[in-house]
Amino acid sequence: MPTSEPQSSSRNDCDFSQKVRAHQASLFGYLSRLGLSGGLVEDVAQEAFLRAWRYRDRYDASHSQWNTWLFRIARNVAFSTMKKNAKLPQATDPVVLEETSSHTDDPSANTEREQKRLQLKRAIQQLNHDERDVLALAYVDGLSSTEAAIILECEPGTYRTRVSRARTRLTHLLEIPE
Repeated sequence: MPTSEPQSSSRNDCDFSQKVRAHQASLFGYLSRLGLSGGLVEDVAQEAFLRAWRYRDRYDASHSQWNTWLFRIARNVAFSTMKKNAKLPQATDPVVLEETSSHTDDPSANTEREQKRLQLKRAIQQLNHDERDVLALAYVDGLSSTEAAIILECEPGTYRTRVSRARTRLTHLLEIPE
């Protein structure tokens, strides 16, 4: 007599795969904006997805959305990885930097764009982990301030205040001449 378990398992596998595909790009962007290098981004994302799969039965939809739960897992893995490597993050999200600049054939415009990109990268590196974290979450597409607050385990108003302060600090760092 056939059981419904394999079909249910297959459906769960398909649902999980769809969730991974739906959130993979935004998770990679978040991890990059935290300052992880390309290789570490991939390693941390893979570990986050593996943990999400392994502990999928612990996910409680009444507590948070799936992407919020996943980002919380990824954040914990990222911070553990950074602590284990005893390094401050050194990179920033090249996609974000490229999106803020326009491509042109004008060499002087390209030089200016590259200087601004490096200035932004240096300023981001001067932010502490918490500032980088709130700014990285602020730029995750489709993530509300309530969801980001859940990830950070704080109130939405506290999250918005932290984002405002981090943006102010980043702006200040960008204004300091070298």
